Parts: sequence; C-alpha cells; structure tokens
Amino acid sequence: MSFGERLKVVRKEIKYSQEKLGKLIGYGDSTITGYENGTNKPNLDIFIKLCKIFNRDPNYFLQDDIEGITPKLNPEDQYIIDRYKSLTPHDREIVDHIFKMKSEEPTTIYRFPVFRQEAAAGVGRLDVSDGYSMENFTINNLPNEAAFIMEIAGESMYDEKTDYLIHTGSKVLIDPKVSKYNLDERIVIANFKGKTICKRYIVKDTYILFQSDNDAFEKENRKSIDDPNHKVVGVVLGVIENEKFVPVK
Repeated sequence: MSFGERLKVVRKEIKYSQEKLGKLIGYGDSTITGYENGTNKPNLDIFIKLCKIFNRDPNYFLQDDIEGITPKLNPEDQYIIDRYKSLTPHDREIVDHIFKMKSEEPTTIYRFPVFRQEAAAGVGRLDVSDGYSMENFTINNLPNEAAFIMEIAGESMYDEKTDYLIHTGSKVLIDPKVSKYNLDERIVIANFKGKTICKRYIVKDTYILFQSDNDAFEKENRKSIDDPNHKVVGVVLGVIENEKFVPVK
C-alpha cells in the first residue's frame, strides 16, 4: 500500500474531507488529491504535520504492506528513515513525542522532555540517559518549533536584556534546528568542553563569544577558540513562566 493509499484510508477513518485536511496543513484540496493519487508527495514539514493530525507513527505511512517486498522509497523518504533509525533510544522517544502531538489540542503538550542541569548558568550534562524526564505541560501559546525543555540552574543570564526571565529553576524551550537562525545575539544552548552552557551567542571578528547577560558572571563567558569542537545544541525560544510561554529577546 502506497503513502497516498494509506493517507486516503486514515483520512476516511476520521471522516475528514480533502478540503478539511488541506486547510489543516495550509493547502487546498487539490494538494491532498495529488498526495492520494501518487502524483505528488509532501515535504518533511507537511509529512510531520500529517503524522500529528492522524496520530500515526511515520513508519505507518512509509512501510510497504506486501510481505517480503522492499519498499521503493524516494531519497527524501529514505533519508528520514535512516536518520530516525540512527537515533539513540531516548532521542527516538523525543521524536516520537513530536510526531504524536495532537494538532486539535495545540495548547496541550503531553510528556514533554525536560533536561536538568546541575551547575550555574547552564553548565551541566546533556548526554546521560537519566538526564531528563518526561513531564506534562499545558501552555496556551507554545511555539511549534519547541522540541524540548531545559531547566536552568544559575543566575548568569538573569538580566534586564531578558526581562529577568532566565534564572535558577527557569524552564527554557529549545529549538534544535539551529541552521535556520542567524545566531548572532541569540541565546543558545551549547556543548562546550563536555559541558552544556546557556549563553548569548556573540559574533566577534575572529571567534564566537558565549556571553553571560549578567555582568557579575563575566568569568563564565566562553570563547569558541578555546574549544574548536564546541556545538550549539539549540536556540532558546523563551521561558515557561506562570503556565505561559514568554519569548526571550
């Protein structure tokens, strides 16, 4: 059974018209017709939206029901499957969570991964299996880009630049798709010499400065030249404060 045939089956199961489904993903009914008859295929973003809408694992749409036959996938589909299979067990759990988020209930987030840090201003570890827990959150304006949460310990980002939002106990929402941002002046989560830091990304002439907003913590600033293998884990979108999402500057 092809992707289009499976899409048609699940659409009819929940009694969605092609027009209604098209509106949910931001396109017209002709786009859905193209998906179902095999003349067109969704890009990655639309594919994820469809998985969320129908609450289906991506493998449901990509697998071939004919036993013993290897599915013929286009390079984009194969890339998605290969990357998914290469994930660690807890990273796969995060991806599965994102796929299963219900679009009909955009204000409710179930089992959201929360990583905790153990030292000041985001200096901790993100690579331990017990370094996170899955928690429930109900947020009325959560951005779609948010993929996981990190709990901060420390005051180096507690400053007027962020309206004093980031401090010990703050839960910051992270978008791991770093490449789509101009990082200069953005608050980021980065891995620096094996530690995870929460700092502002400042582009200098010959290096990147990971800077504390709070001047009292200037000694915690880091320079990229001190760790050529540093990695930006994600961009801080904002903070959960009083059961609301508050974006940061």
